[in-house]
Amino acid sequence: PLLGLEGWLAAAIVMAYFGTSFLVFPDYFTVYPRWAAVAYLPLRMAPSFFYAVPVLSVFAAIAFLLHLTCGRNPAQWAGATPWILAALGGFLSYVLQGKGFPYMRLPAVAFAVLAPLLSPAFLSYAFPRASRGAVLALCLVPTQWLLVTPINLDGLQKVIRAMAPAHPKMLAVSSNGSIGQPLVRLLDGEWASIAGSQLLAAGADFRLEYDVLNAEDHAMATQIVKMERDRLRDELQQRRPDVLLIDNMRFGRGYNWEAWARVDPAIDRELNKNYRLTAHTQGIAVWLRR
Repeated sequence: PLLGLEGWLAAAIVMAYFGTSFLVFPDYFTVYPRWAAVAYLPLRMAPSFFYAVPVLSVFAAIAFLLHLTCGRNPAQWAGATPWILAALGGFLSYVLQGKGFPYMRLPAVAFAVLAPLLSPAFLSYAFPRASRGAVLALCLVPTQWLLVTPINLDGLQKVIRAMAPAHPKMLAVSSNGSIGQPLVRLLDGEWASIAGSQLLAAGADFRLEYDVLNAEDHAMATQIVKMERDRLRDELQQRRPDVLLIDNMRFGRGYNWEAWARVDPAIDRELNKNYRLTAHTQGIAVWLRR
């Protein structure tokens, strides 16, 4: 089967995608992997996160789904095996990345649900209607694992709507990309940055503080922090955001992002001269341009 037309087309698509990316975006293969290795990959959830009750309940539901659809028939299990292997591959990717984000669970959940739903037994007209309903209901258990608890941004919305100009230009100083990006859409504003957060700087700073790095990684982490701070300075000066959101958390721990930014004298002058602190709400300091 690997040498069929579909296999050759799949291989051609993968190679064309890889080749085009390498020619057009070479930094993705040379620069960014080094940044990720220093500032992103080492930041992982605790191992217990990956075998907690929600994870085990998902595996139990999938096992029961396969029992309902495949039973003890080897032929039925043969049909489900590719999907099961794909689901295990998706879960392995999720564990290796170690971040716990729902979108990283999607391949594992999608393939695991497809295994029973696309089994010959389930697709057969002879499959009992009651069992069919039970299978469909049980499919909701793994998909619950993809749900995200949204951040409540009502307080920030009220403050910004009351004090900032309409359609504000906004920028955030935070390791959390899920603060400013949804908020700017809710306010019909404009994002005044090429990035959603200072995630790389947060990771690099964290490792500089808590890990013993070799000389090369220490230099790389220091360079990343400087690069992110330089970017923030340039965006404050050139894009002149109306609203500046400064967080007080980094990876779930308290952190002074204002002090981090003021290390740069130009940012310090920019904040003192052109911005005023107007409110603290939901753990975020809201600064408005004078």
